[in-house]
Amino acid sequence: MQISLPFYPEDVKMISTTLGVLEKESEVYYFLGGQPCFQHKKNDIKAFYYFICTQIELKVIKSIQVVEGLGINKSYLSQQLKTFREKGREAFFQTQIKVTKCQKFDPEMIEKVQKKLDGGQSNHSIALQESLTEGAIRYHIKHGRLKKNTYLSNRSHPL
Repeated sequence: MQISLPFYPEDVKMISTTLGVLEKESEVYYFLGGQPCFQHKKNDIKAFYYFICTQIELKVIKSIQVVEGLGINKSYLSQQLKTFREKGREAFFQTQIKVTKCQKFDPEMIEKVQKKLDGGQSNHSIALQESLTEGAIRYHIKHGRLKKNTYLSNRSHPL
């Protein structure tokens, strides 16, 4: 059996003696020992840090080699390594749920819904008419943005 030296494509930038990176069009390719081992989109920062942290943990490269070879901020790399060690792969690839304010409940909608509540309409009927959820209406009642007419809502049947 003949042992051959690792062969890297011409444009590969070497991070260490065994790991190189090649940026081609909108993709980034990594070569380990001359063989392609990972690929991600150029703007996929999470995949980049996942791969780099994995290689550091496997002791393929050292963090100082990444900092010097790719010009990455050392403290930010340390934060990413800490995240990787504490939370694992999922920390880089789980979708984050963003909590945002209710876009449909602008001041005009609050006024419109309040008039309907004052008229004795139920949360359910208002939600259907305005393409809202009952939960959204209850939320705004609970937080004081809307007031429910307690006399009308406590009646069991009309008089």
